[in-house]
Amino acid sequence: MEEAIGEELRPLCENAEAVRRLVSHPWLVEQANAIATENDAITCSKWYKTYLGDCFRRWKARLGTPKAITAMAHKLARTLWHLLKYREAYDPKVWMAAEEKLRTKKLKRLYQNATALGYKLVMAA
Repeated sequence: MEEAIGEELRPLCENAEAVRRLVSHPWLVEQANAIATENDAITCSKWYKTYLGDCFRRWKARLGTPKAITAMAHKLARTLWHLLKYREAYDPKVWMAAEEKLRTKKLKRLYQNATALGYKLVMAA
């Protein structure tokens, strides 16, 4: 797994491990493991195809790698804090809704750019 993880992603995976180690209450351990496992999968293997991966790439392009890693760690920490504070179970459907919203936004931008260049986009069947 180490070879598959880019240098810029290694700190994110290590942060997930740190979250697992810090939490000691059984309920908190369960919640942290659910989040950390999901985030490990997102940030380490399929991160380019997800909302969080998209956020990371946008931040990396705009801010640079070190600040993007910090911003992603902050976003994950805020997510964990919300779940712990309100004692909610982790629900990946929340990220799916954000992915769909981002996908719609990207398609709209693509149509606008194509129209501005004089092209017409047609959805493939």
